[in-house]
Amino acid sequence: MNWARLHIRWKLFLMFVAVICAAVLTADFYLGASLRRQFLRQIEQQLRNETLLVKRYVESQPSGVPGGWQDQAADLLGEELSVRVTLIDHTGRVLGDSDLSGPALRDVENHRSRPEVLDAFRTGFGISRRWSTTVRSELLYCAMTYRRQDGSGVVRLAMPLREIQAAVRQMRLQLLWASATALGVALLLSFAFSRRLSRKLVRMSEVAADMARGSFDRRIQVQGADELDALGASLNRMAVGLETSFRQIQSDKDQLEAILAGMAEGVMVADAVGRILLMNPAMQRILGLSHFEPGRGPLEIIRIPAIQEAFRTVLSTCRPHVQEISLEPIRKTLLVGHFAPLSSEDPGGGAVAVFHDITELRRLEQVRKDFVSNISHELRTPLTSIKGYAETLREGDLVLTEQAREFLRIIEANVERLNRLVGDLLELSRLESQRVEFRWESVSLRETVDQLLNSFQKQISDKELAVRNEIPAELAPARADLHYLEQVFINLIDNAIKYTPGKGEIRIGGREADGLLEVEISDTGPGIPDGDLPRVFERFYRVDKGRSREMGGTGLGLSIVKHVVQAHGGRVWVRNRPQRGSTFGFSLPRA
Repeated sequence: MNWARLHIRWKLFLMFVAVICAAVLTADFYLGASLRRQFLRQIEQQLRNETLLVKRYVESQPSGVPGGWQDQAADLLGEELSVRVTLIDHTGRVLGDSDLSGPALRDVENHRSRPEVLDAFRTGFGISRRWSTTVRSELLYCAMTYRRQDGSGVVRLAMPLREIQAAVRQMRLQLLWASATALGVALLLSFAFSRRLSRKLVRMSEVAADMARGSFDRRIQVQGADELDALGASLNRMAVGLETSFRQIQSDKDQLEAILAGMAEGVMVADAVGRILLMNPAMQRILGLSHFEPGRGPLEIIRIPAIQEAFRTVLSTCRPHVQEISLEPIRKTLLVGHFAPLSSEDPGGGAVAVFHDITELRRLEQVRKDFVSNISHELRTPLTSIKGYAETLREGDLVLTEQAREFLRIIEANVERLNRLVGDLLELSRLESQRVEFRWESVSLRETVDQLLNSFQKQISDKELAVRNEIPAELAPARADLHYLEQVFINLIDNAIKYTPGKGEIRIGGREADGLLEVEISDTGPGIPDGDLPRVFERFYRVDKGRSREMGGTGLGLSIVKHVVQAHGGRVWVRNRPQRGSTFGFSLPRA
């Protein structure tokens, strides 16, 4: 019999049967033992009383009676009381026995060592139960001492226990019949109860199965207030709640599918092992797929290992990840994928990726870079010519009025500004196109700053600034191209000097953090509006456009700083100081 496959009704019935049988057997065993103990107590009390009567009878017999009266008295008393009576003297010799006479009485062994006799000699009373080899039966013995003028001894009565055992057997037989009758009635009742109970449970199981299949129409009839009815009421409430939640989930699912279908960006959702579970139509169009089968790995869908590796990175680190992915040679498409875990705490929660097609954007950027590079090269020749002619006019033999000389000075100043702008544009174009060949070496940051500050001494003195190089001398050297690192420091220090008012303070500090060297340049200038902070490293972006032009800035210095630092493997940042001024910082790898 397979217990797991049994119907709940039969399981309940068999459990009731087991409980009832255990209860009946326990009651039968306990009552049988209790009856035996009760009968024994009654017999012991009866035998004790009879022993007391025999003792008084023996003590009442007159002294001087001829010998042999003890055996006659034992026979008489044994016949009257229906027990075995034995009279023993103080030495343990048997003087009379209701079951023995003549030679048998004379040959009987000494009884002083019998347990009940020993107890009687010690305390006046003794009782024991044992097997008698003389009469070959289990007997209950009771002994009391007696005293007479002609001597003392022990009176002992013995009663066979066969009658007790027979009575117990009869009582247990009656109890067994009664138990069998009760068991039969209990089994019928338990079958009926288990059937009624199982109907409720089966009904609840069917309703629960319907809810699992998404059907919430059926309900359980609640007719009472017991635990099963309470469970049925709870299932009814759960069905109502699940139906509401299911409809809400279905509505949310429809909305999500509509949103995903209407998105221009591609979306992928992967499970904990990287299998793709969902892909919106835009992603299928980007990948050139006619259909999508969930549960396959990225490499099975499209032979681009970068997508699968990006998912593995996110699932293993549980952190967002951004990566550019080229679909060549399959398609001439460039994507930027934003990968993120579905749960920041559970690595097994899966991941989602949103892909933007930046092919056209990259093409336009390249067009812009080529245009900037070409126009910068083309502008250098006319600018050189203009500057040469202006210098010729100013230094030649021509007689010029003061106004004409002022015009030449303005022409030369603007040509110089245009030359700086063209130079910065060309430099930025080379950095963006990664055409720069860096010469890596170990560079001491403190020594580099000390040398550069010498070239700013005139500006520092004119504004009476306090400039402090607080980079520790023991700070590890950086791995950098000295020429481009000097450009970073020159741009940042020059900005700090320009925007710090007279008698202000500039501090240049450095430290090592997380395996990188960090440098920060703080000033006491006017600071930067919070809304402008995210854009200060953009090309041509000026916080105060009029003032920046007056100071001769091109608007490209901070953009060059950003590209140089990123090319070195670091990052840049800016923040306002709590009191006044701003702090520009960047990081570099150690040598």
